[in-house]
Amino acid sequence: MEKKRLSVRPIMLGLATAMGAYLVLLTLAAYLTVSGRLDEVRIGQAVWACACLSAFGGAMMTLRGKRGAAALPLLAAAAFWVCVSLLGLLASDAPDLNGVLGLLTASALGGLLAAGLARREKGKRAKRHKTPRSRR
Repeated sequence: MEKKRLSVRPIMLGLATAMGAYLVLLTLAAYLTVSGRLDEVRIGQAVWACACLSAFGGAMMTLRGKRGAAALPLLAAAAFWVCVSLLGLLASDAPDLNGVLGLLTASALGGLLAAGLARREKGKRAKRHKTPRSRR
C-alpha cells in the first residue's frame, strides 16, 4: 500500500504569500495610523485582522489546484504562525507570549476558514432519469 507524500512546495508557496500579504497589510495599517484615519487604540485589532487575512490568503494559495487536501491550509497557517512568532520573539527585547497566543488564534482562524472553504473531492454524479411527461 502506497502512502501519499505531503508536498512541501504548496506550503512554502502559501507561507510566502501569507508573509507578503502580512507585510503589505501591516504597512497599510501603519499608514492609516500615521495619517490619523485609524485610532491608536484599535491598532491591536487591526494587526490581528491583518494576521487573520494573511493566514487565510496563504492557506487558500496552498489549495490552488489541489482537491480534498484539508491538511494543507492548516499546515500553511501553522507555518505562518511559526515564522511570524519567531521573527517577533527574536526582534523584541522582551518576549510577548500573550501576543504570540493572539497571533496563534488569528492564524488558526484564517487556516480553519480556508479549510472550511476547501472544495471537497467531487464524486460521480448519478444520472437523473427523466420522468415521462404525463399527457392530459
